[in-house]
Amino acid sequence: MPNYDGGHYFLTAFFPVDLEPCKDSQGVVTSPSSRLRNALATLPNTVQVPRGKPGYDRRSPFARNKRTHLARMVVIDDPAYNGRDPGDAIVQGATGVDLLAAQPQDHLSRPWLMLAADFDAPEGADGALDAWAREIWTEMEPELRAVFRNCVGFDKVQDAAGFAAYLRKGQLETTMSFNDYWIDPPPLPSMSMPALAARALGAFALVGILGWGLSLTGFPAALLGGLVAVAAGVAAARRKAACGTISLAQALRVLGGVAALVGGLEYAVWAVLASLPQTAGWAGIGWIAPVGLLGIAAALAAGAHTINKLGSAPFGTAPNSDLRSVLKSLHLQQNFTRFAIDNQGVDAASLHKEFGRFLAELKPSDINGPTQAPGVFRS
Repeated sequence: MPNYDGGHYFLTAFFPVDLEPCKDSQGVVTSPSSRLRNALATLPNTVQVPRGKPGYDRRSPFARNKRTHLARMVVIDDPAYNGRDPGDAIVQGATGVDLLAAQPQDHLSRPWLMLAADFDAPEGADGALDAWAREIWTEMEPELRAVFRNCVGFDKVQDAAGFAAYLRKGQLETTMSFNDYWIDPPPLPSMSMPALAARALGAFALVGILGWGLSLTGFPAALLGGLVAVAAGVAAARRKAACGTISLAQALRVLGGVAALVGGLEYAVWAVLASLPQTAGWAGIGWIAPVGLLGIAAALAAGAHTINKLGSAPFGTAPNSDLRSVLKSLHLQQNFTRFAIDNQGVDAASLHKEFGRFLAELKPSDINGPTQAPGVFRS
């Protein structure tokens, strides 16, 4: 499921930066892009100094939210060039493709602000994004205004609901999230091979019955075979397009090639069946070849659909993977390391006494405190 996995919501959003001149905080005319970069450069980041040292209290404003695990904002001026589009070397050599000739490259007409965030959403509802947007607007409105005022359309945002709608407008699906809080294998749904085979055979039988019914009505077998061949070509072209960019000419070549291949297979099967001794039961064998191939395709499609449906389901929420639990775990881990170092070589009675004091002071079962503060690198 895009955007959601393992009890977390993964936000990816892009917002076009304005191009009209503006003024900075000192009244100097500048560009929105420059003003945006200054706002991001002065935004506090993760604190990496020990508690009590200067700068410890200057944390990222996102740390005010007790659901936000990670958040990042960055300006993208242009997409990176990753080299030529890959292709079959044999086909390129045979068709005379000049590998030194430049291919079309993508460029942006303006800078874009990217916001990526990972926050708790154990309920898995799509409305989790709106709720989180309203929360951070309440907790860090001045910082958000300083950043997003440089983006197109943000001048219409007046409140938390407007900011949530603005984030939603710039959102892109996050289809490859990173979530590593499962320690033990998660209880994923599974399907037995007999059940999978039963669905595939069911699809094959359904197509067979429909084809037999059409044959009884006198539906031309040649026309049925042609329709099957064209359908296979369309499916192959769509599959090719889903894997990357494909031109209309390439799609037509794929469609024609697959249709010709399927049509040839149909004819070969029909020819073999036609050469068998004729009996009353084989009088209408013309429909068997196209329907048989279509039945095989339907069986494969049914199996693939079942597997993809199970595979697209998100992981369940991992135990203790919310931000409060994670912060508590980090706090206990760091303090227990210090405890182990400080109590090397002590006798059993002293160790027991000190460990009791450790438990009373840190309260492992209380995730609300004492704990590590959000937005800091260490306790």
